[in-house]
Amino acid sequence: MGYRVPYRMLLKTKSIFSKTASQNYWSNLFALKTCHRTLSTCDRNPKFTVSSFRNSAKVEEDFFYKHGFKEANLMNEFNDNFFDNETVNYHTRLYPKIQVDDDPFLEELVKASTIDQVFGLIKQQPLDVKYASQAIVTLWDLKKGYYNVTSNNTSANKDFIQVVKSHPQFWAAVNCVEKSASLLSDDTLTSMLLYLRKFQISMREHSFQTLLCTSLPRVKAFSLDSLAKWCLVISTPNLGGRLMLPAALPAFHQHANHCQSLTDLEMLSVCFVAIAPIIDKNGPTACTFIDQIIHLLDTNVINQDTSLAVLVGVLRALYQVAKSNPLSSRATIRILYLLQDSPLMSNPSSMVYFGAIRKSWEAVNEPIGLVRKMENIVCSWLEEIDIQTEHISLLSHVSHIQDATSDRKKQLERHLMRIIEKEHPIAVEPHLKQIFRIIRSSKISDIKLVDLYWNRVLESLARRQGNNEEFVALLLDAAQWYMFFNNNLGGTYRSSNFENQIIKWIDGMMNGDWSQPVRNVRFFCRLTAFVLAYGGHPTSTGLLEKLVDIEEQLTIQDIFYISRGIQLGRHWLRRPQLHFSQRDMGDLTMMLDRRSAILLSSPASSTLSLTTTLLHAALYRNAEGNGNALPLNEAGLRKCETQLNELTGRVTRDLVFFLERFRYLQFPIIDAIVDYALKKHEHLGPSLLVNVFVLCFNLGYSTKNLELLAPITSQSLESKDNGMFGLFVLEASLALVLTNRLSIKLVNEIFTVQFLDKLDLEVAACYSKATYPARVRRTLMELNRSVCIDMPEAGVPWFHEKYCQEQMHTNPPTSTNFHVDIHHCLVQILGNTNLIQRWTYSPYYHLIDFEVHLNENGQPVVPSANKSKTPSDREEKIAILALLPSLFTANYGYLTGLSLLRHRQLEILGYRVVGIPHHHWNSLALSTIQAKSSYLKQKLFRQHNV
Repeated sequence: MGYRVPYRMLLKTKSIFSKTASQNYWSNLFALKTCHRTLSTCDRNPKFTVSSFRNSAKVEEDFFYKHGFKEANLMNEFNDNFFDNETVNYHTRLYPKIQVDDDPFLEELVKASTIDQVFGLIKQQPLDVKYASQAIVTLWDLKKGYYNVTSNNTSANKDFIQVVKSHPQFWAAVNCVEKSASLLSDDTLTSMLLYLRKFQISMREHSFQTLLCTSLPRVKAFSLDSLAKWCLVISTPNLGGRLMLPAALPAFHQHANHCQSLTDLEMLSVCFVAIAPIIDKNGPTACTFIDQIIHLLDTNVINQDTSLAVLVGVLRALYQVAKSNPLSSRATIRILYLLQDSPLMSNPSSMVYFGAIRKSWEAVNEPIGLVRKMENIVCSWLEEIDIQTEHISLLSHVSHIQDATSDRKKQLERHLMRIIEKEHPIAVEPHLKQIFRIIRSSKISDIKLVDLYWNRVLESLARRQGNNEEFVALLLDAAQWYMFFNNNLGGTYRSSNFENQIIKWIDGMMNGDWSQPVRNVRFFCRLTAFVLAYGGHPTSTGLLEKLVDIEEQLTIQDIFYISRGIQLGRHWLRRPQLHFSQRDMGDLTMMLDRRSAILLSSPASSTLSLTTTLLHAALYRNAEGNGNALPLNEAGLRKCETQLNELTGRVTRDLVFFLERFRYLQFPIIDAIVDYALKKHEHLGPSLLVNVFVLCFNLGYSTKNLELLAPITSQSLESKDNGMFGLFVLEASLALVLTNRLSIKLVNEIFTVQFLDKLDLEVAACYSKATYPARVRRTLMELNRSVCIDMPEAGVPWFHEKYCQEQMHTNPPTSTNFHVDIHHCLVQILGNTNLIQRWTYSPYYHLIDFEVHLNENGQPVVPSANKSKTPSDREEKIAILALLPSLFTANYGYLTGLSLLRHRQLEILGYRVVGIPHHHWNSLALSTIQAKSSYLKQKLFRQHNV
């Protein structure tokens, strides 16, 4: 059902609260977010005792109310509309109306309109638990009126709570409820717990502990409403509280098995978000809940007219197991498609849910129509207002779509620069993560803005140094953001000030309290990854040794972050081989490969998403060819083949990236990707469709379904609002040339002044000055050449001759032993070096390794001096190409698309192409000079039977 926690630990929870209250927790925040790792070892470790938790439960709880963790702070993160109606005139009746009608004093408490009136009423006569509990609820209702006269809701909430808690009558009511806790009904008891948490009563308060311990034996019999409120309270990220969560599992199962209504489902979602950290993501608890969601979807109980609060609540619950449970992705996609068609999404009030919807959408990357709908709603609203700091969350909804237009990116850049530069740093601080998302997803290229942003992050970290919980939490986030910041921005940006300061803080932690054996695996791995990336060479030996020592504790995400650190560290070194000259670095890479292989064969990689994460990690640490990743990659791809029914837009994107970077031709996976793109093309982003088509081109792979995908790709490119980078358009057009599906319309749109100006702007604004401009110019030349040769009817002139001549002088061809060997063999066959031309160029500047001419009798002759583009009718031109391993796929030996295109174009230009594959030339069959000469002679003279 979940992780087993000894019942004796639950009985001693109150003791844990009281004994840890005076201890000053500061570093082991790991327990708060990953306590399930600790809980799962409880029964296996005979030395495990309750005292083991004492150092992990010492948390300043006010921090979580102010900031919270990504998935933990449910009191702020989750929309608990059942329990807190925000209508000002609404009076919450804790007791049934018929009971209130029989008690005039209770009715007065319900309808009290001011704080002083409530306190005056409860002071008039001796308190009993019924009056005290209703008074607490009424006081919270008055908060809504307090908001109406205050401009800042956050400060109003803080002021209101302070006013109420400073009054002695409030504590008199709390003490009365505490003394009579055993007399309260389940509903009233859980309501009191919830409202005391709303008033920020610490879980260490004796009154709160009394109510909590009173509720614990009753949990298994709670109604669903009471269970939802209890879980909402207990889920606060305090280990002592979370230790109680397993007590909710029997009641959750009972209610989940009988869920029939949307109201029940909404409350079950609240419960599931709370218990997710302590359950097996693929276990019976998760599967039962998801099965009920799918059943309600199948029976149309959940449909496009379902309220957004219910749909978003379910999405939040599904997100807790998104990566680990394959059923979760299926249910999430179905709900996102419902939201796309929901008329409720057109209401501007729906924007309050966009953050949670976007989070779920990014886990699957479809349907594209949903995020475009959200984008249009947000844009319409932003156009009517003066954008300030509090609107940054809305700006993030505009920027996260990969196909955003360049004009929109410029507007985002202007707004962010104004806000970050002019607003007070403390006002900007709560929005640092959202600003990071905007800058990264929009590929903002203003170095001044980016530098300013990282300086703001450093300032925020410096302000938090006095509060270790806040400091460590932000340090982890900031290090992670920076490591992945330039992942899709060319990999050229660096902020020395930021890197040096973060390294200094990490060194202080590693040499201080973290110098002992690793207690906090997740934190240690993330910070060590930053050191591997930016700490220089050589890397601290102690860190690498500790990583190797904790091999069995590493999760897939740990491996992913460490691998990214290895990749960046190698990238920044001028001599990357130094990175692997350390014995410990080699040991670390081998250990990560070994651990990845174990995780691949275990339930840890139970979904296609997790398997692709492991493959990405292998790509990061082995991208330069260091280490033997082939067995691991093949094992991962074989596992992917068994999980292809879990394809989503996000997983498709990740698989395309991996297969293209490693040049892997995995037929079942590529066929499944193409089929999925055909099936969902209306709901996938145009950039993804283009990437699928370009992948097949780069791998030299063709299927019948790919022919069906070609017109869809062409249509995506021709769309005026596709928002794709110019390089994407050029690469896809080149792929369409090979399949003879490039339209004249698209050619005429590309070879225009407007499109070429767009390319110039992209090149001027790009980060990767060292690689991106060269890729754009090279691809544009390839396309220009291809259109001139394959599509002369398009009338596009050849305007790259000067560019090609410049490349000839600046990038001369490189000779290898392979080339030398072929040349020696040709000389032996032909008997004269004058009959062989090396490094010649076609009229359109295709590089030809060796050129040989034969006369009409099939005899080799000295090549004609005639360099005209019209070939001689009396001479046969033979282009001999040395096909290096880089021109083939990593498996199956398929020629890549550009090589195939070069062969075809040379043939159109009048050459007979003789390709010599590297793997053939160095095979055992051609191990002797005689065998190689015979092989090459047959290739040269086969048409003349020589």
